Amino acid sequence: MSLASRESVRSTGNVKSSRYRTVSRYSGADETLFGSPKKGANKSAPAPKKEEVSVITKDLIRKIKVPAKDPSELSIVLTSAEYSRIKGAAKVLTPEEKAARARAVKAMKEEAQAASQDRKNYMTEMEAQRLKREKPLS
Repeated sequence: MSLASRESVRSTGNVKSSRYRTVSRYSGADETLFGSPKKGANKSAPAPKKEEVSVITKDLIRKIKVPAKDPSELSIVLTSAEYSRIKGAAKVLTPEEKAARARAVKAMKEEAQAASQDRKNYMTEMEAQRLKREKPLS
């Protein structure tokens, strides 16, 4: 195969490539879980040496590595509403569960409509009684 034919095959994509093939351009993960990116984070800077502390007790001598950063700084704090939203989005409903939820929502709407219609009928009836009692102005 000549160089020109390789280039044409490469540009048309007919031959399997050893490059990484992405499934999607966008992540399927909720980005709020990762917190905000740190500005000015330089990956090429060497990591600082970890400090070691010797702890001497009656029966044991230990060397403990002291972390360079406080691990609590890397934690994120979620509100209960945000946690509930993420937790609810993570649950996959079966078609039966979806249908059951739809039926429950429909039943609640029908119940609310019936209550609203009852109130409307009551108010119309009260208005009719008021007009009967009211003397016509002449």
